[in-house]
Amino acid sequence: MSSLTTLLLAPSLLLLQDPAPTAAPTAAPAAPRPLFELWIDDCSACLRSPKDAGLLAALSMLDDRLLELPGEFGGQLPPMPPGAIETLSHVLTGRKCLRVFENSDPNAPMPLFLQFEMQEPSSDAANAFAERVHALLADMGAPLGEPDAAGMRLLELPDGPPVSMGARGSAYVVSLGGSTSSLGAPTRVGLPDGVAPSMSMHLDLGRMTEMLTSFAPMSPGEAEEVSALFEAIGLSDMVVDANYGSDAQRSYGTVRMPGYAAIMRNLGIFPQRGLVASDFAMVPADAEWAQISTFDAEGLVDLVMQLLRQPMDEMGMEDPIAMMRDEIGIDLLADVVDHLGTSMALYTSKSTGGGGFFSTVAVVELTNAAGMRATMHHVASLIDEVGSTEADGYVRVRPWSSGDAELFTLAFPGLPVPLELTVALSSTAQPAGKLGLPRRGHHAAGRARRARADRRRRPRPDREHVVPRAVPVDPIGASAVTFVDTKQLAGRAYGITSMACSALANVVRSPHSLREAGSILPTYGSFVDGALASVVVARPEGDDYVEYSRADGSMLVNVSGMVGMLTSSPLAMLFMSGAASSFLTASRAPAFGGAPLAPLGYVDEEYDDSYYDDEEYDDEEYEEYEDEIEVEEPVVEDEPTPAPATGGGGGR
Repeated sequence: MSSLTTLLLAPSLLLLQDPAPTAAPTAAPAAPRPLFELWIDDCSACLRSPKDAGLLAALSMLDDRLLELPGEFGGQLPPMPPGAIETLSHVLTGRKCLRVFENSDPNAPMPLFLQFEMQEPSSDAANAFAERVHALLADMGAPLGEPDAAGMRLLELPDGPPVSMGARGSAYVVSLGGSTSSLGAPTRVGLPDGVAPSMSMHLDLGRMTEMLTSFAPMSPGEAEEVSALFEAIGLSDMVVDANYGSDAQRSYGTVRMPGYAAIMRNLGIFPQRGLVASDFAMVPADAEWAQISTFDAEGLVDLVMQLLRQPMDEMGMEDPIAMMRDEIGIDLLADVVDHLGTSMALYTSKSTGGGGFFSTVAVVELTNAAGMRATMHHVASLIDEVGSTEADGYVRVRPWSSGDAELFTLAFPGLPVPLELTVALSSTAQPAGKLGLPRRGHHAAGRARRARADRRRRPRPDREHVVPRAVPVDPIGASAVTFVDTKQLAGRAYGITSMACSALANVVRSPHSLREAGSILPTYGSFVDGALASVVVARPEGDDYVEYSRADGSMLVNVSGMVGMLTSSPLAMLFMSGAASSFLTASRAPAFGGAPLAPLGYVDEEYDDSYYDDEEYDDEEYEEYEDEIEVEEPVVEDEPTPAPATGGGGGR
């Protein structure tokens, strides 16, 4: 769930204690856990890093700038009620919580009810905000009823259920379709001691989709098909709990999916083993970003075919695996899937093409290199045959070798096509084979030759900006590990970030006064100094599936790192989809192979091009280092965290 893990929200302040709630006059019985809950701390807490101080100051000036606009447009803008801008700004930047509940009242006009809360520092502040909102609504002519004994007021909409609003304890509450007396709060599960939450989310996807399906405009048969599909892919029982926060140096995140590891095992798509030390050999020392994961290719193919079988039968379609076997003589299972191992990696690095998109490499472990080699020769002969008869020889596969690696490059003789897609296969243990997407095929050869040197070379443990020493949990036994060299990529995106910050600084400046935001973005040296990498470790814990993340404490630094990754390689979108989707990513990646040992991608600033050449490599040129990865165990305050399941990490 990487849309949940790679945002890596910034730090937050300690959550103020909720006061004893006052019961609403028409409150429903105590509500069960919501279908959806999102709690977000205020803007100042989410931008706690000194590197974000300029951004926070600029955002605080937006109110004043927006208030100036009506006068500048000479009445061309619609009139704005007094206090509207300040109220909207407070809603956007203040501490808030949105919850969606199932409505247990059979006479309710809606199957769901929503409750939104602005959580204030005190009851006095909540009452003051209530007065501002109600005065604003009155100026707009809204049909707002008189307050009841508890201070709640009804807003009766002509085409919808009544809306109840008012101060309740230290919160201003707006309820639609029903209400609950409880106030939302972060769960704090999985965050280390001393780390205050900045965001907390709960999503019961199974219950929500079941309810929405029952009220959707579809026939009973269609609703049954949708429910069967969700059950077949494991979404009918999926629950997601996420918590994010930070201390002075790092931001932290924990995403837990209760029971989802068991669901994937039952579906037959969960990897039979976890990551072992040798799996990290697939990523080179200078990786910009990488994802290393285990997968079950046969289980994924079986699941896809199960999902497609009924639609294909209804349309009279033949089994695509059988069609492929009959038409081109390749059996997807026997000639491809059966030769694949259980681990894969996707990354970009300087040593595989200078960094960025054209250095992208996908790697998959092989269990039968000879069988995959035979398949590749057959595919090459098919492409050559079609290229000769249908493309007049302008498409051809160029087979070649480098050391113990056999390579296949898709070439376009006589045409200025600026791409050479290359597959490299090796029968040695490290690497077992690989596919690259370099601009020139020799990058793949160079990467294969570099393997033996990298296997003897240990990472330098003093590079804190590349890999935090305190990784979230032990990566051995995990099902996926993702990594972003934030310092390198944020520096690459510094210009883009600077332009965005300059635009904001000019927006909040006034043509009528000397209001000044100053420099929002720190200087380049200060910005990248001490920037920490983003690391996510995803693993089963009993029947649950959990992702632990660590990143830099600055929102600007983390966003710049992600921008740098996306601008340098569009394939990073696959990476950002998250560790939970790594199994599907692995099944789609057109890659075969392995690569050298460099756990989590340490950068070597002394690297030069001679490192490609076996003859120039000297075993004694590099000092041996011992691995020093300090594991920081997550702290769970609400409930004990189950120990990692041995079934998911059998490769240890």
